[in-house]
Amino acid sequence: MQDYSGVFMASQSITKETAARRLVASSVKAILWDHDPIGVHVMVLACHALLREYGDAKGLKSKLDWRNYIRPEYRQEAFRDYIKRPYNFLKHAQRDPDEVLDIGNLPTQNDMMLLFNCIAHIEFFGKSFPHANLHLSRIQIEHPNFLKDGNYKDIILSLANEMSEYETRESRLKFWRDYYRVNKFEVHENA
Repeated sequence: MQDYSGVFMASQSITKETAARRLVASSVKAILWDHDPIGVHVMVLACHALLREYGDAKGLKSKLDWRNYIRPEYRQEAFRDYIKRPYNFLKHAQRDPDEVLDIGNLPTQNDMMLLFNCIAHIEFFGKSFPHANLHLSRIQIEHPNFLKDGNYKDIILSLANEMSEYETRESRLKFWRDYYRVNKFEVHENA
């Protein structure tokens, strides 16, 4: 066997928790900097698979696990068509080399799947972290219709009204990028 020492970087080990946290952090940053939603999708779904399989192996269930909200007879179809289809399209071409994928909904799907990833990470590992908190805040403010009616939703709606000057996706992302920079989120990216 050939000796490849010196060719590759020194060994560095990480846990599943660290891998998931770094995937979430990288996904949040990629979304804020408006990176290609295709690359973001691969990252978000890789993290989702890691967290789902980790939870299954440890007997942990997330409150936001999509499997909890879809009737059993539709789970396989929903998983295949909504969650896995775009991801598999981007990973494989043996059976469908000429298939075309509509990616118009990928940014929204990435936001929602990353929301699930943030919640699952916090639940499974018992602690939050800045990138997860930032994404949770952004989703609540930009999509308050997802929240149940009540005092909390009223607070979020008032914050959303304060942000009404940010009408376009680009202006909202710029706001969140500025927030990211001012609060020095990059310090937490690979920790």
